[in-house]
Amino acid sequence: MMGKNATYAPIILLLIANMIPAKVNATSPYISLNPREYEAESPGRSFTIDVNVNNVTDLGAWEFKLNYDTTILDAISVSPTPYTENNTDWVPIDDQNNWAPINDTIGRVWCGALVEALLGQGLNGSFPLVTINFTATAKGSCTLDLYDTLLGDSYGNEIPHTVIDGSITVVPEFPTSTVTPILLITTLAATLLGKKFWSKKRKHTLTSE
Repeated sequence: MMGKNATYAPIILLLIANMIPAKVNATSPYISLNPREYEAESPGRSFTIDVNVNNVTDLGAWEFKLNYDTTILDAISVSPTPYTENNTDWVPIDDQNNWAPINDTIGRVWCGALVEALLGQGLNGSFPLVTINFTATAKGSCTLDLYDTLLGDSYGNEIPHTVIDGSITVVPEFPTSTVTPILLITTLAATLLGKKFWSKKRKHTLTSE
């Protein structure tokens, strides 16, 4: 009986392990967003999100795709950073051979490039790959989903890594019609309390005399 239970033990442990969310090793390479969570104050506001690579050694090539909700956000532009502005062979390209990283119809940003470096002298450390400029179009929340990510070293070997997604929340701005009554009520309450305080103080002074 014990032998039968021992046979199933590795399977049970594997199932339990798969149920536990994977954690990012602080020293292992990973791709993330900065900020990871962002709250836009109101529709119509523009903001930027960096796509970062972290703890990488000898980076020679990179690529990612990012999905967003087109009912809440519009991707306006994508810009290389000082760390990647000299990269080459940017993808994807359109029919005119121009870099075309945004597909706002399906809600996708797709970027990739090669790092010009000698063998063994790729990029090291943690830094932003690109900066994405978004405009909030409606209130709501959505995930910024990173997928099809790729990191490679200067020798053409894949760099194992993990990915951390992000999220955006667009909150409605208080309309003037709501803010004005609140300010009036607050001002009136403060005035009445002030009059009541000075009335009591004057009455107390007269009684004391």
